[in-house]
Amino acid sequence: MFDKVKDMVSDAGQYKDLLQGISFPASKDELVAQLQQKGADSGMLDKVRGANKEQFDSPDDVMNAIK
Repeated sequence: MFDKVKDMVSDAGQYKDLLQGISFPASKDELVAQLQQKGADSGMLDKVRGANKEQFDSPDDVMNAIK
């Protein structure tokens, strides 16, 4: 259980780092394209693609949508 929580915290930190420097607001497609350019892994890209939003207003907005 602890390892799963530790991995989630680690992923969140990595995701926040990748979101730095991205221009917001951004549509889902724009965000995926920018994340791909920054080298995001397929897990993060899949989470963004599967989010129940079409536009994101900030890095925190993305993080809330992909939890």
